[in-house]
Amino acid sequence: MHDDTTGGDTTAVGAASRLANTTGNFSTAIGYRANVQSGDLFDATAIGNDAIVDASRHVRIGDTQITQIGGEVGWSALSDVRAKTKWGSCHFNGLQLARGAGLTG
Repeated sequence: MHDDTTGGDTTAVGAASRLANTTGNFSTAIGYRANVQSGDLFDATAIGNDAIVDASRHVRIGDTQITQIGGEVGWSALSDVRAKTKWGSCHFNGLQLARGAGLTG
């Protein structure tokens, strides 16, 4: 983090981590040499030895030597009513569309 010029609100844990950041904000690097690919990324996270995140709003786990990422349960996308912010009615009739395409009997 010693090369930050105007970047802020960032976290670095590990020797030589997040050295490439200069103006990016809200980034996290955890692990030896975990870093951002360019100095202006925001909301980017790199986790693990030599993990390099290459774009804003991306998360990189591990470096090119990692052969598997796993856990006790599968990865899932957040789809929780508590996380939904935009609600509206939908006037789409999927069954009618399927019949028109000849997908139903």
